[in-house]
Amino acid sequence: MSTNVKKHASKTVNSESDFFDTASLSKAYELYEGKCTCDTSYGNDCAHFLSNALINAGYSITSGVKCPTGRLIRAKELRDWAKKMPNVVERTNHDSSSSGYWFVYQERANDGQGHVCIHKENQGKHTSVGTGDYPDWEVQTHYQF
Repeated sequence: MSTNVKKHASKTVNSESDFFDTASLSKAYELYEGKCTCDTSYGNDCAHFLSNALINAGYSITSGVKCPTGRLIRAKELRDWAKKMPNVVERTNHDSSSSGYWFVYQERANDGQGHVCIHKENQGKHTSVGTGDYPDWEVQTHYQF
């Protein structure tokens, strides 16, 4: 399985109205910039920067510890938000998420450190956006919504 972390992406769409009609993980993937509109860094910004992309893609995130512009800053809180999405599909086995865009929660077992990113899966290979991707961490939960 190949892993390729993409830290910056640009959107290519026919019109802005087409792009923002409906929130989607593919839009968040394309809009990910590796920063937040607040220009603040907390040292470990995976949830912070990913929630910025999700909000810019049209999602609403209403609860949790946030930055000055309302983006979540904790990975476990962003995971909890994803779990509550309508019609969410959850996979704990990476091989069962063979195509499409997936919100991914990763956790290191020895200290409970959480991490989030978005994978674009394609026939056993994936690319990702986020501050990193940790496929060797023991917890790998994929959410599609």
